[in-house]
Amino acid sequence: MKTATINDVMSWTSCSRYTKKATAKLFAGRENVTALNILELDIPAEDKLWIVLREEMLDANILHEFACRCAEEALKLIYNPDPRSIAAIEAKRAWLRGEITDNELAIARASAYVAHAYAASAYAAYAAASASAASASADDAAAQEKQIEILKEIM
Repeated sequence: MKTATINDVMSWTSCSRYTKKATAKLFAGRENVTALNILELDIPAEDKLWIVLREEMLDANILHEFACRCAEEALKLIYNPDPRSIAAIEAKRAWLRGEITDNELAIARASAYVAHAYAASAYAAYAAASASAASASADDAAAQEKQIEILKEIM
């Protein structure tokens, strides 16, 4: 499993929230941490995800699988999702297994993008009429915690 040092983590951040001293405290005396160590820290979920969702911490195949699982979770929230979106996820997994080419994956992605564009315009009208900033923030926090659980499953 890949590891990161305090200096690695500091080089990835432009945020003043985590000074080198604060980061060292989070490392709890360890010279290196794994993605799983980061996911177990007592820091906001968005910070955990920001640190681990990079190839320096996780293999590219894990990141691709994570993207597929997040997309599947999002599609569960949609009544009758567009089949092109489902096909794009299946295509990504076929690409990961070496069963389709980059070009075939790009075609599936483009098709799903068209489906998304149609859905996004309908959702934008709905969201403008009914969503509040507070509920959106709560949903984001819950979504981030779900993403952390998905990552732990994959790893």
